[in-house]
Amino acid sequence: MRLHPRTPSKGLRGNNVARCTLCGHHVWYFDRADGGRIPLFPRALPTRAVPWRARWSVDAGVATYGDMGNSTCWIAHPTLCPGVEHEDDDAELWAARRALAWRTRKAVDEGRFTAPLYVPEEASEDGPEPEECLSATRHIVDLFSSFLIGPDAVDKIRCVSVASTHGDRCGSTVYDHSSSYLPQWVEVPVPFPPGRQKQDTLWAGQTMWVCVFTGLDRAERNRWRQQRCTSHAEGSTLPDAVGPEWQHFSLLRHEAYVLTQKPPEAQRPKGTVKPKGRIMCSGIGCNAGKVGTVHPDLLIPGIGLGGEPGWLCWKCRPKHKKRRATHERWQNSETPRTLGT
Repeated sequence: MRLHPRTPSKGLRGNNVARCTLCGHHVWYFDRADGGRIPLFPRALPTRAVPWRARWSVDAGVATYGDMGNSTCWIAHPTLCPGVEHEDDDAELWAARRALAWRTRKAVDEGRFTAPLYVPEEASEDGPEPEECLSATRHIVDLFSSFLIGPDAVDKIRCVSVASTHGDRCGSTVYDHSSSYLPQWVEVPVPFPPGRQKQDTLWAGQTMWVCVFTGLDRAERNRWRQQRCTSHAEGSTLPDAVGPEWQHFSLLRHEAYVLTQKPPEAQRPKGTVKPKGRIMCSGIGCNAGKVGTVHPDLLIPGIGLGGEPGWLCWKCRPKHKKRRATHERWQNSETPRTLGT
């Protein structure tokens, strides 16, 4: 079987049918227009029977939020799943949720399914955990300004395409050691779990090491997002053996994979030449960079790694000046100020 090289989705329907690990019902996984994946209820429903906020449409194998004016639409499985904590009280979905919950309870009573603990709704939109992930090392990456976690270490993630020689999954890795642009390791603040931005957690103020794809062009980042090797990159007519195994990083589920120390993969082997000409911005959470040298007058002391001088891009420099001016104004204030005065 061959697919058109410019088709939005290269996943075959037979490889994207599974059972929900929270309730045991069948789901169909579709690629989303924003690059992720989503499990949908395995049949289209009348649009009038589905609330507007729960409507999805499927075109050419790609799921898009909204009904697009069609008389039928799809609905995300986490919206109906009885194993998910639902915060809304939609009367239109109450009957469907009750029916699925009754079937799950019957399967549990008959011993055909073991129900796990409840999980938040936003944590159930990713696919199941990769079955081939037997390694205790799973790296977190920053791809298209979104934290994702891979099925293995960055340099060991396998291509998901079907090999043209033997018809099984390709054995090559997505990581290309011969490429002139390779992902970089950056230390960033640990993001708060969804809905807990104002709560004090054990990770508050902590940092973690993330593999950032700032030096790659858009085609290379799309290749990483689709989890394909250089031989099966954009333009290949081969389908995917499995769907992309990236998952959205969640501190609640992936806390064991957070790297607080600089990983060995980030250490430059002895005898290698440090790439010249590219300088990264020292702003927190900024992935901007520039090619060439920086004038000494543009270096700001104390903002780089280890307290060394660093460079700020045109977006971060005004923020730094504003914070510095505020800090100096408070230091030079003759009248002491307290909170609330």
